[in-house]
Amino acid sequence: LLEAKAFAQGEVTTTFIEDTFKYKTPGGPTDEQLALASALTITLGDPDYFFGASWSSSRWREYPVTLEEGDTLHQLKAKREDHQLIITTASADVTINSLSVSSAMGALQKVHYQIEGKPLCEATFLQEGATLYLDVEGSSFTFEDKTWAPTDIGDQTSDGVVRAPMNGKIVRLAKTEGETVARGDVVAVLEAMKMEHEITAPTDGTISNVKVKQESQVATRDVLLEITIN
Repeated sequence: LLEAKAFAQGEVTTTFIEDTFKYKTPGGPTDEQLALASALTITLGDPDYFFGASWSSSRWREYPVTLEEGDTLHQLKAKREDHQLIITTASADVTINSLSVSSAMGALQKVHYQIEGKPLCEATFLQEGATLYLDVEGSSFTFEDKTWAPTDIGDQTSDGVVRAPMNGKIVRLAKTEGETVARGDVVAVLEAMKMEHEITAPTDGTISNVKVKQESQVATRDVLLEITIN
């Protein structure tokens, strides 16, 4: 990828990127490569999470990350400790000691990072929406950020409790107590990572108990409202 003539000439197009990354590196990403992709996903959306103080409250320290790579869905967890980031993969805890992003050719960017106290390393990446193209240690990967993807609507066995799927701020309550809803109706909108995410009713019923207000800050799994199932 880095030796591609199009990159040297600044002719990076979506088609070129997709063609370049259409293969899957045999064996998939290592734990450290997954950790790097997770750290990039978080810091590109909100640099203050890693470097700043806006997330210093203990209730905001842990952060879920879901990345799709090929046919594999990776469920990870990020935890900030001082100015380090601990990424928990399915098989290991990986410490990101430092991470800095700098501009590169065209739309490409370079990231300099240190993992587990090893020497500083460099990787190249491109972010397009929820897609992260990462060229690291001679391997190329395409990650799709599914962390904020709408959750499944659910089924009739739902208990009617609607919880926050992530840390963020409630920017709109679409329903009030006493209103009836159908499964899949939008009941609230949550802002996180500079994006708005619709939260839907998991079942048919009546809004019976709204626990939050507009502009409320919520943490992952906080109860937002309850629905009395009809």
